[in-house]
Amino acid sequence: GLRKSAFVSEFSLSLKSGFCTKIWGSSRNPPYTPDVICNHGKIRNKMKFTILTILFLFFGKSYSQEKIEFEDVFFVNGIAYNKLNNQIFTGIAQNKNKNGHIKFEEIYDNGKLTKTLLYYNNNSKQIISTETIFNQENKRVKVLNFSSDGKKIRETTFDENEKKSEYNSYENGNLILHEEFKNGKKNGKWFCYNDDGTKCEMEYSSGKKIKDCR
Repeated sequence: GLRKSAFVSEFSLSLKSGFCTKIWGSSRNPPYTPDVICNHGKIRNKMKFTILTILFLFFGKSYSQEKIEFEDVFFVNGIAYNKLNNQIFTGIAQNKNKNGHIKFEEIYDNGKLTKTLLYYNNNSKQIISTETIFNQENKRVKVLNFSSDGKKIRETTFDENEKKSEYNSYENGNLILHEEFKNGKKNGKWFCYNDDGTKCEMEYSSGKKIKDCR
């Protein structure tokens, strides 16, 4: 993310300029080690070791996720646990067919479901068919549908009550249909394209059409 990029960029810039002493704190109370200085762009071995260790721990935690079988997850009061160690689960629970192809995945963060992935039944490639994203209350906030060649074809957004609030349809990466809803009723601006390629725009308010196709 931006924080990782900023950290790496700032550190790289400091090496080029030979300035390091105030990036991580004052010389009176530095957060890592009192032996953090640069001398004409050359950093001491202790500093190198410290930074490499920090980067390894920081990025390693971000990108490595534990993967277990679907049946190795159990729940207590809505929180997912790993049967293999009885710990709150963070990682990916997978459901595979007999050939090892992943059919379905559930992604958890600190015991909370954040995302599900449904894959096409194609043993040669892992292509996502449907991606569902959840909030901290385990409610759907977005569902994405993809074609068998990996292109996004539909996107549905939900409100805090899991009612559809927006729907978009795509063709070859281009938005061809847009619909908005409020409290489950048609609301806001809609548009689509006619067979001749002309754009049709409409507007609704609480389920009633207030502007027709133009």
